[in-house]
Amino acid sequence: MSDYDALRKLEQAATPGPWKSSPGVVWAVEMYGSPEDPEWQQVKVADTGEDAAFIAAARNALPRLLDELAEMRAKLEAMETHRIRLIAAGDALSKIVETTLREKGFSEEAMRHWPQLIEWADAAAQQEKEDE
Repeated sequence: MSDYDALRKLEQAATPGPWKSSPGVVWAVEMYGSPEDPEWQQVKVADTGEDAAFIAAARNALPRLLDELAEMRAKLEAMETHRIRLIAAGDALSKIVETTLREKGFSEEAMRHWPQLIEWADAAAQQEKEDE
């Protein structure tokens, strides 16, 4: 289980938000009854107002942040898949160009520089068009 999965489990097991805070206490908004009622929920988790405010803010933000993280990870995975495909396509194109250059009689030395040869050929073709 990844840290992400463990964090998601903790988030899902926690008292649902939104939470509120007051100095020294954090509680779920949907409180009902009184402290004597076993269904009443109040969770004392902090001793300072700053801690309580942080805990409440973190609890309320965590579901959104986890969703954003999952979305970004999915996008990153898709980008990696595309990157791998582009590398494979580039390798295949290189092999096609090298095969074509060999068939045309280019030397091994010239073939090591085929990207520059393509640029030169394009420039020559452009010059021919301009000369016409």
